[in-house]
Amino acid sequence: SGLFCTSLTAAPANFSSQVDKLFEHIDNTSAPGCAVGVIEQGKWLHKAGYGLANLELGVPITSDSIFRLGSVSKQFTAMAVLVLAEEGKINLQEDIRTYLPQLRDYGHKISVNAMLGHFAGMADYDYIAGSYEGPANDKQADLKSSAGGPFRLGNQDYLTIQEFYDVVKQVPLRHEPNQKADYSNLAYFLLSTLVEEVSGKSLRDYAHEKMFTPLAMDKTFFSDNPVEIIPQRASGYKP
Repeated sequence: SGLFCTSLTAAPANFSSQVDKLFEHIDNTSAPGCAVGVIEQGKWLHKAGYGLANLELGVPITSDSIFRLGSVSKQFTAMAVLVLAEEGKINLQEDIRTYLPQLRDYGHKISVNAMLGHFAGMADYDYIAGSYEGPANDKQADLKSSAGGPFRLGNQDYLTIQEFYDVVKQVPLRHEPNQKADYSNLAYFLLSTLVEEVSGKSLRDYAHEKMFTPLAMDKTFFSDNPVEIIPQRASGYKP
């Protein structure tokens, strides 16, 4: 699903029907789709679901469907870091190893701020294979051998957060920091670890307390259990 914004001075009487036409190509009986909401000054101008949340069960998408946010979760992770900075618990210009001393010596200062902006030179998933040098572990061996390989059904490939941290903290930089922007999922995983280390709470609990509850986002959360049951969850599909 996509997100788009536009300037609305006055919504026409047939505004909802015009939005509906944008999504009329989605077959509500056989295709995945999206939920769409348009709000102006706190009031709904349009709220509708298009397509199916689950193709096997024929469940339609509604405004109550729960979607994975994917990498939009990084913006909430960054907000958690900035809340801790406002509380004086994190210095954004400090080296990440000040807070996470278990990390390898990168040979350079890697500031928290550089990590937030994808400017730290940190690597991504493609650097994981072959980086792990710790004790043998079946799941970590699978990670080394199958990184970048086909997705396998089941839970056998899930690492715990600690197991993944044991891998990520040994991954070298892609290049020196502060040279150029280079998107890094690993940097944001380490920022989530930073939040947990400094706050003494899981990212899920900290975000719930400091962000989602005050904002009345009662259906938004960090899922830290790969097999938890999430009511009204929409399944993900790609062509």
